[in-house]
This record gives sequence, C-alpha cells and structure tokens, in this order.
Amino acid sequence: MALTKIKTGSVSDSITLTTPDINGGTVDATVIGGTTPAVATFTTASDAAGNVRSGRKNLIINGDMQVSQRGTSSTGNGYVSLDRWYSNQSGGSTTFTQETNTSPSQTSGIKSSARLNVSSSSNYTGINQKIEDVTSVPSGIVTLSFWAKGTVPVGGLYLNCSQDFGTGGSGDVNLSGILITSSLTSSWVKYSTQITIPSVDGKTINAGSFFVFQINQGGNSSSTAYDLNITGVQLEVGSVATEFEHRSYGEELALCQRYYQIVEAHGRFRAAGGSHIYTNTVNYFVQMRATPTATKSGGVVSNIGLEGVNSLTSRAFRYELTNTSAGDAYQMGRIVSLEAEL
Repeated sequence: MALTKIKTGSVSDSITLTTPDINGGTVDATVIGGTTPAVATFTTASDAAGNVRSGRKNLIINGDMQVSQRGTSSTGNGYVSLDRWYSNQSGGSTTFTQETNTSPSQTSGIKSSARLNVSSSSNYTGINQKIEDVTSVPSGIVTLSFWAKGTVPVGGLYLNCSQDFGTGGSGDVNLSGILITSSLTSSWVKYSTQITIPSVDGKTINAGSFFVFQINQGGNSSSTAYDLNITGVQLEVGSVATEFEHRSYGEELALCQRYYQIVEAHGRFRAAGGSHIYTNTVNYFVQMRATPTATKSGGVVSNIGLEGVNSLTSRAFRYELTNTSAGDAYQMGRIVSLEAEL
C-alpha cells in the first residue's frame, strides 16, 4: 500500500490517503483535523457513477427557460420564443411566452418558466426539443422531470419521443406515448417519468441526427383550450429524477448559440467615387452546429447600394458593403440573426 499525505490550508489540516497496491485492496480516506467526514455508501457500481456524475447531466438545453434571444412572446409556430424550444401548433392556436416565476422556492430556485397558452388545440399541440446526435440519449432507461402547473388538454398531458437518424439514415423510431399526468393544479408540482430508449446498434446514422421529445396532448384531436406552465425540464440517464442541474446564464446562452445567435455587423468608409466595396469578417460567439441561414434587420444606413452577408460558415461570414456615390458611406448596427436549428 502507498501512503500519501496532502497538506491543505494549515499544518493541522491535511488529508491522508491510503491507496491500493496493484493487486487490489481498499481505499481509505482519513481527514486529519476538523469534523469527521460523511461517508457515502454505494450498493452497485452504477449507484456510484450516478452519485459522482459531473459536468452536464441534463441533456436538455435551456430547461430553466432563462434564455429567449428571439423574444419573450409569440403566437407563431416553430422556434419563435424561448431558445431550443419549438412551439408545435399542429393546427391549433397558441401563445408561447417566457414568464417570471413568482414562486421560485417551489421550483428549486428557478426564476423563469415557459407558458404555452392554447386557445384552440389539436392532436400533438405542445412543445418539443431536439437533442443533437441521436446517440446523445443512450439506450436504456432515461428519466424526464419538470415542474408544471395550469390545466391539461383533454385526455391528459403526454410525452412522445422519436429517434431520427439524420439525412439518408435509417428510418425514424417512434416510441409509444406516455401519459405524464391527467391533471395540473394552480401550484407548481414536480412530475417525472421513465423512458426506455431503444439501441441504435445496426442503424445508419448520418449528419443531422437527433432525439426529440415532445410534451403535448398526444393523439387526441380535441380542440379544447389548455394552459401549460412549465420549467426545470431535465432529461438524464438513469431511473431516478435528481435535483435540477443549475447552470449560469452565460453557460446556457453559449449552449443555445450553437443553434441560434444574434450578431451585429458594421461598416463605414469614404471613397472618391461609387461602386467601392468594403469587406469585414464577422466572427460568431461560438461555433454553430452547421452553416446557418442569415436574416438581416435594423441598423442605420447611408450611401450604401448593396449589402451582402456572404461566404457563411459555421464560424464566421464576410460582410460586404458597396457604396452608391463618392463620400461617406456606412451601415451601422445591422442585426444579423443566424439559425442552425435541427
């Protein structure tokens, strides 16, 4: 056995580790000074792995609904409000909004929530999120958990999931719908359910693959209104719903920006005549999932005849301005929205 003493803050504070030899043995950890440490007991190797899991255990991005780059409210269909969340109207009428949670003590301190107010519903009206790379959600048992309140659609609130193997890949695998709850209340309640993920062995997995989960009214075609308030959405490996994984706004924003981000483009120059070209490279905050589509809006312009967002890649684009005539020419504060959603 090897004996290692590690000094910490003071002479009396040290840790003695007795490590096993190459043939096995036990590992003892003794703290010298201070209080006696708590000892964790694990029944199986998987129990231990679950308790020491570090990094991102939550496979959902923006599960606490704090990032909303596109805006805080929309009556549209698609990626229209909260980042990474798709509002699937499916023929219904909805308003999807980011809300301030006035009772964070009921939701593990989460301060924001999403509200899907459905004035007219249809089958599969709800919200969903696509998780990049179908292998990111491994085969076996995973657990979905979240807090919710409000009212449910006729027949209850359902979970529907699917494996998509990318462009030209194997056919989709649709999992059976799961009834999460038949009712909601006016107070936050935490719900959880387990999902058995099929193996992808033998599947052809190509670019653009994903796993999608949908929280909706399932196959019920009733048009009855309902009002879903939801936050703290977490999808994790294993059969237990653990405490929600809190991440900073900056970290969550960076994760969202892989799929959607907003940058500003500027250019100003002087020329002796018209048809002169100004060029600038605009770098993204983070590398995007794929080459994005770009949408321009806003800004202040003078003496510019042509504007181009060209040579887009997953990291940057070339911003080009062509002046109309001699003198000062500029385009300032131009907003460029970049989207590379699945």
